[in-house]
Amino acid sequence: MEGAAKKTSLEIDNYSEAVPFESMKAEVNFINLPLFSLSSNRHKKNVIEFNEIIQKVNERYEFFWGVYSQPEFGDHPGLFDRKLFRAIEYIISKLTPPIRNPVRLGSLYNLAKLIGVETEGGWVYRAIKESLLRIKATTIRARKAYYDNHKKRWIDTVFNPYNFIVFKGEQLPDGGIADDNYLYLSEPYLLSLNSFYVYPLDYFFWKSLKNPIASRLYEILSLNFYCYKNTKIRYKYSTICSLSPISRQKYCSLACQQLNPAHEELKQTGFLSHYHWESDPELKSDWWISYAPGERFYEEKRRFNPVIQPTALRRLEEYHRHIQVLPSPDEPFHEEHKKENQAQPAEQAKEAEPEKSEDQKSESTEIPPEFQNTLWSELEADKTQPSASAQAPTGTNKTNEINEPTKRTKETKSTKPTQKSLFPELAGKKETEN
Repeated sequence: MEGAAKKTSLEIDNYSEAVPFESMKAEVNFINLPLFSLSSNRHKKNVIEFNEIIQKVNERYEFFWGVYSQPEFGDHPGLFDRKLFRAIEYIISKLTPPIRNPVRLGSLYNLAKLIGVETEGGWVYRAIKESLLRIKATTIRARKAYYDNHKKRWIDTVFNPYNFIVFKGEQLPDGGIADDNYLYLSEPYLLSLNSFYVYPLDYFFWKSLKNPIASRLYEILSLNFYCYKNTKIRYKYSTICSLSPISRQKYCSLACQQLNPAHEELKQTGFLSHYHWESDPELKSDWWISYAPGERFYEEKRRFNPVIQPTALRRLEEYHRHIQVLPSPDEPFHEEHKKENQAQPAEQAKEAEPEKSEDQKSESTEIPPEFQNTLWSELEADKTQPSASAQAPTGTNKTNEINEPTKRTKETKSTKPTQKSLFPELAGKKETEN
């Protein structure tokens, strides 16, 4: 069920063409995982937690990400803190690597201008100082989120994004007096930046998005469109709520009211070409949302030329099993292609393919090999399984099993619901109800 294309109270306008492209290299964990609250009453307990069980062939472990704020510094870091944090990432992006402490922030006036807030009155400078201290006081506990390239192992760590802050006129660690405002990044954050575990977001486009949920979805989807070869992906509604983070709604109508203004803004600005709500009989008070990238995403990719090392991509794929990759409705798989993939190893199949031009590579919708067999087996099984016709939001064809992220749980259940095909042209003729 696609949201109605009408203006909301946000008064969405088609301003994407007027927004210039400006790269901001953001740390991947701080893109993909929750850090800031998007509403004023979402986290009164000053806690955000996200975890999921990762099941591999010979290994099973828990991925965990917890964010804990200090009541002495007010509420959990929110929208203003998020704007300041991204502005600082934009400043860091302009530095020549490797990044070293301390990072010169410049004047509070320039920070305010970069964020886009009024600079008249002393309140904004006090707000920036309090925000920096609030972010510095926020504690992150990460399990299987950071990788030590030297020791070749995952790190279980507890840290703050910033180690400490020195404002202009205060004493520096070496005993001198600061001639500007300086920031000292924490070791895990600094090591991650210098390991190029970053992804380029369009900072000006991010700032131009009026809906906070839209800018959060832009962060999550941009990274994962790239990781999964520019193809369609889908999430459970509950996962979007956990990653954003936002309050989870019990009824689909309320969930649509919550997310569709953000969906429409991303669609009207060209970042999304399509989004779709889908029901699942095995899910209770939960739904699938599929997303397809739009022209703005492809243009960003062409301009910024993001490069994430293969090892980093494998790390992302390992702990993001809550994502499903969907085949393109415009380029369905054919039987002969299926047989070729089954007969040849991945390396031989790659060598057998004709060399693509650069334009063809940038528009490729190739499905990662680890998903292909599952996609084919499910599509074949779907031809023999009748499915009930559903009212919007519609049911879909399951692609690969997903471990649903939960809060403070030790394990999750995997289910194999019978669903109606998301794209009927992939499943052949429309199936009739038993």
